[in-house]
Amino acid sequence: MADLHEFVFDVKMFATFRVKAATKAEARAILHDRIDGGDDANFGAWPDGSPIIAQPAIDGTPDLIEIDGEDAEQPQHHRQQRITK
Repeated sequence: MADLHEFVFDVKMFATFRVKAATKAEARAILHDRIDGGDDANFGAWPDGSPIIAQPAIDGTPDLIEIDGEDAEQPQHHRQQRITK
């Protein structure tokens, strides 16, 4: 049987996270605290059954796409006024 080697890849991925918070700033802070440099993430298992583990890191500023189920790109007057920066 051939020796197995471990190959490390730096993979850029897209993920969508829903964060509950009072403000957009608080939501961003929670996201960065829990995802960027936080605990390892488990992506299931490799064919041999061993876990797929990754160390997530946020690259740049996450795009805000939705607030309370509504498109974040809608004009401000269509969203609730209680959402702040």
